[in-house]
Amino acid sequence: MNERENELYNIYQKLIELDEKSLDYEAKNCERNKLTDCQCRYLRLIDDNEPLTSGQFAKLTCVSRPTVTQLLNRFIKDGYIEKECSKSDKRVWYIKITEKGRKIARYEQNARYKIVQLMETNLDDNEINQLIQLMEKLLKIGG
Repeated sequence: MNERENELYNIYQKLIELDEKSLDYEAKNCERNKLTDCQCRYLRLIDDNEPLTSGQFAKLTCVSRPTVTQLLNRFIKDGYIEKECSKSDKRVWYIKITEKGRKIARYEQNARYKIVQLMETNLDDNEINQLIQLMEKLLKIGG
């Protein structure tokens, strides 16, 4: 690797480390570490599709109804979701994500948004425009 490639590699590596630190920080602040990756995906699914019935959730996840019931009861107990009765049909209950659950569901998005805010705070408008143009150029090459 020549000197320029080494410099680019080191910068890229530092960006990855910044992303990892930001994700770790957000994960600790929202209790993300208490859940498995699969459980976090379930919370993202609820967040993206709410309100859902437990049957709709079971279909989306391809998980059996008894397993869904057990999972949703745990999520309710831990404060990640709540059940709300339908206003039009009292037999129907909807799953809605709580703020606590939303923080976990969106922790990656929130962590990366903080990096964007860091860029905005430390770069002037011209530098931001240059960065955007360079990143768009790289993405066209790679994609």
